[in-house]
Formats: sequence, structure tokens, C-alpha cells
Amino acid sequence: MPVCEPGRTTLTRDEIGTRYGLRAARLLVAPNDAKDLAQFHALRDALKVEQTSVGRFETPNLGLARQTKIREALEALSAASGSFTHAFGPKGEVDPVKHRIGMAAGWGGNPDRDAS
Repeated sequence: MPVCEPGRTTLTRDEIGTRYGLRAARLLVAPNDAKDLAQFHALRDALKVEQTSVGRFETPNLGLARQTKIREALEALSAASGSFTHAFGPKGEVDPVKHRIGMAAGWGGNPDRDAS
């Protein structure tokens, strides 16, 4: 979910559906404008990430050959699908098969309403 206003954002396992999540911030700046550059630095320096405990990053070990075979199949499906419509977005608005294909083709997709 895009956040366009200042404030605190909390990612929860229940909301995301997994214990792994990502929050990205994009700040635009006019590099030749000293005032804008100063504001950019202040905003960038104000960004914080907090979590209650460190946790551990755990992934299944598929083996390189199996992982490569699965990725190649998903990339072939991506090339044939023609679009990433319904591949990214909130739970309930995403087609799980298209999501899996989109994730293999390249991470960072936006929900349809934000990408079109």
C-alpha cells in the first residue's frame, strides 16, 4: 500500500501473509536547488526502521538445479502472459498464479492502480 503522507507504517505478518516484508521509500529531489536538496537530506535522515526482535531469515534449500528449472518455467510463463495485471497488490486483489509469475520475472511490482 503506498504511503504518501508522513507517518508511521507498521507491517504485520497477518497483513503481509508471511514473516518477510519490505517497505520502500522514494524521495524525489531537484539536485540543483539548494533548498530542495536540504529538504531531501532532512527527509532521508528522518527515515527509521524498527522491529521488536531480530528474527532469522529462513528459506527452503531447493538446490540450484531445481531453483533454475522453476525460475525458467516462470519466466517463460511471464513472457507468454503479456501483462502483470493482478500480479501485485493487496491480498484479495491479486491472482496468486500471476503473482508468482510476476515475482519470478522481477520484484518491485506495483498494484494496477499505482502502475497504470
